[in-house]
Amino acid sequence: TIRACLASPLPPGYRNPGPRVEHLLAPREDFVSTLVAEGLQLPQDVVAGLIEIGAVYCCPVPPALPGSLACEPSSGARQAALKQHGNDTRLSTPRRASRTSVAPAGAYLRVHAHVKRFPAADCADWAARLLAVTDEHVIVNKPCGVPVPITVDNARESVVTQASQPLHIIHRLDRCTEGVVVLGRGVQAVRAFHDAQHSGRVQKTYRLLCHGSQPPPLGLLTHHLAVGTRIPGCPIHSVAHDEPRPGTAACSLMIESAESAPALESVHGGPVIDCVVRLVTGRTHQIRAQMAAVGHPLVGDTLYGPLARRPGQAPVEVAMGDLQEPELAIGLQAARMVVMAEDGATVLHDWRAPEPWWTQASSCGPQHLASSLQ
Repeated sequence: TIRACLASPLPPGYRNPGPRVEHLLAPREDFVSTLVAEGLQLPQDVVAGLIEIGAVYCCPVPPALPGSLACEPSSGARQAALKQHGNDTRLSTPRRASRTSVAPAGAYLRVHAHVKRFPAADCADWAARLLAVTDEHVIVNKPCGVPVPITVDNARESVVTQASQPLHIIHRLDRCTEGVVVLGRGVQAVRAFHDAQHSGRVQKTYRLLCHGSQPPPLGLLTHHLAVGTRIPGCPIHSVAHDEPRPGTAACSLMIESAESAPALESVHGGPVIDCVVRLVTGRTHQIRAQMAAVGHPLVGDTLYGPLARRPGQAPVEVAMGDLQEPELAIGLQAARMVVMAEDGATVLHDWRAPEPWWTQASSCGPQHLASSLQ
């Protein structure tokens, strides 16, 4: 299974097998690759693949592990390492290992054995997806299925690692979302963008493909969002409430257009609607949660689709396993981003993505995207 996780290109029908993290203590000073291969009884080429993708961490002083993981050997090794190396917190912070990394005796090793892969990163024509380059920014049309930042077990397959120069993340899109992503070429560019955003000078427009027999009403849509909702056995998500509740924050979006798309009904198993919305606020998963709350969940959204309800109804109660992170594309595209000058009238930047995936003749739905990755 570990070898399958690292296969490139990935085998047909590949699915991420779920997390598996191994914790080791180095019995002697040696190369990290050798210690991991021995400790987990893995072939050297598999360990090399784990290290190359960024799934192996090491630090000289074992960190203080949570109670569920702590044991007498690890506690003893930590105390011995503290005496030898000192209590500098940098020495007990696990860092990604390279193929030449050497671990001292007693060092802590962490191995993410089941790497979460993003094969769309290798399939994408990144040169064709470059929308613009300025002195301050690099603007990319992010494909769905690729995260913007690196992840804890995968430092290779992301938007930010596709560039030939170090870039700074200015904002993010969900992995299952496509469209305009702005990366900063320096810290000053990041600060300037954040200043513009905080002062309301950044306008974000999205294209949606959502379920529904009748288009939603045009105009302002407002809810009160509970971000970071946790249900055992379900991913963290946001819940849109009609009225204020403790711990919620007001969120709004403007539905600027909404048209039925009968040509796509057969592909998506029922009537769907193509919408254009403009964000008024920017909360986590705001569009996905709000559209589900008015009975128009986004196509392919297995996280918020089960939460769909009619306006005025109470939020849907879900149980363990009811909600799942989307593995493929959802009907959401960051279509346009406009940055205004401080005078509020002059347009500094206007970045637009091409037509979304659901309008492409060769890409009629998430099923097509799945087959294109095989």
